[in-house]
Amino acid sequence: MPSNADIRPTRLEYLRTKKRIKIAKKGLKLLKLKRQALILEFFSISKASSRLRGELNAELIKGYQSIRMAEMIDG
Repeated sequence: MPSNADIRPTRLEYLRTKKRIKIAKKGLKLLKLKRQALILEFFSISKASSRLRGELNAELIKGYQSIRMAEMIDG
């Protein structure tokens, strides 16, 4: 990207710069949309992870209770 000193004050340079700014704005808009999609996906995965963690914890408690019962029966 040329620095400000490299840009000549001509109509052609103005049009080129205007086009680059337009493309940059479109790129920024796409990046913002992608960020939003990734945030939504992250929260979806986070919610599923939390649910699965709760299920795993419940199964772990059942397992420990079964082990205690087996130890009580076995002596």
